[in-house]
Amino acid sequence: MPRSITAAELRRRRRGLVGWVLGTLAAGGSVVWAYQLLRESEAVQNLLARMPPQLMALIGVDPDLLLTAGGFVQLQLYGFIAPLMLLTFAIALGAAATAGEEEDRTIDLLLALPLRRERVILEKFLALTALVFVVVVTFFVVLVVGNVTYELGLSWRGIAATHVGLFLLALLHGGLALAVGAGTGNRAWAAAGSAVVAVGSFLLHIFAPFHSAVRTVATLTPYDWYVRRMPLLNGFSDGQPRLVIGTVLILAAAMLAFRRRDLQTVIPWLDRFHRRVRVDGSRVSRPRGSRLLTSAYGKALWFRRRSIVAWTLGLCGIAVLTMPVSYTH
Repeated sequence: MPRSITAAELRRRRRGLVGWVLGTLAAGGSVVWAYQLLRESEAVQNLLARMPPQLMALIGVDPDLLLTAGGFVQLQLYGFIAPLMLLTFAIALGAAATAGEEEDRTIDLLLALPLRRERVILEKFLALTALVFVVVVTFFVVLVVGNVTYELGLSWRGIAATHVGLFLLALLHGGLALAVGAGTGNRAWAAAGSAVVAVGSFLLHIFAPFHSAVRTVATLTPYDWYVRRMPLLNGFSDGQPRLVIGTVLILAAAMLAFRRRDLQTVIPWLDRFHRRVRVDGSRVSRPRGSRLLTSAYGKALWFRRRSIVAWTLGLCGIAVLTMPVSYTH
């Protein structure tokens, strides 16, 4: 029997963790192996040299940098694939930490333990930290083995800085999902809220070279802190301390929100998404959406309606954030 919430969470997630580790090995190994093919292929190098600079800038690629080992791994693996995998993993864990317990109707059992609510949040976050750490270490091992095997020439300082930043970026977004879930009790809103911040900061970083206002806003985003000064090539920067400070503040907000929240009630601004079934005597009124429940597709839409609303609002928010780029001359 696990002696703590952290141990219970780790035991519960152990099988899923194996899948993430195997996926990390495949993704990291594929990118490192792909550079070996790029380095030996003159046709690919000539193709990259003929690509329009504007198009390469739009997708966030420097042709000269892409042909180097550090530049290729930084841009392809640690600029997109690794953050995508780690943030997906961390956000899912953070959203399920307390909001998932509420939706699964197990929050009462969790809070029945003789622990303060702040301790519950802290132990959930410690479990998230341990799980994310295992996946980050897997990326680290893959890169170290590839660096030695293919003679990539990457420095230990750059490798360490990259993985520290990746670890902190995942913790920040996982903590953000945990905080939103602790404050709302809704797993869909928790995941969507953190994902919108992640995707929005990535898009702002991509479009930063095209507009000064976008560039200014992008410097305040977690993704910019993570890739600042290209850590795989230049080592540590002031981005890692900012990620630490942001994570600590978010964790404190999660503790405060969970401590003050009445778990018996619905957050007022989310109340419109919760339909109540009215009872008139012995008859139960027909709830909204009952027509959708007559088919498998309808059930899937109905049960995921909150996620659909959350993601729709998030995508609209990202579109609004990136609109200034259309006015670039």
